[in-house]
Amino acid sequence: MSRLRGQDGALSAEFVAAIGPLMLVLVFGWQLLLFAAAGNSAAHAARNGSRAAGISGASCNTAVADALPTWLRAGATANCMGERVTVDVAVPILFPGMGLGSFTLQRTAQLPNTGLVP
Repeated sequence: MSRLRGQDGALSAEFVAAIGPLMLVLVFGWQLLLFAAAGNSAAHAARNGSRAAGISGASCNTAVADALPTWLRAGATANCMGERVTVDVAVPILFPGMGLGSFTLQRTAQLPNTGLVP
């Protein structure tokens, strides 16, 4: 088989042109995964805080902090109003600890009062 003239390096040029959009899709996908993980963790922490608020003597803020992963604890705040708990977490842009900024995500939980806990 013989090569056609003018085709040298065409595959390399097409590969280089495709790297930019591919990297953009990968970065966007990674950020979506961070949002999903942070949202799930914040909802779990809000439920734990609400459970703690329903038990006399338990600290809602401590329960929220213990339920969050370490990469979300620094930018997290918990607002405990009775058994209704609102958790705000700062979702980092790209990678935790890089200092590129963050988005704020909020989750709220209120467990029903069943009267089973004294």
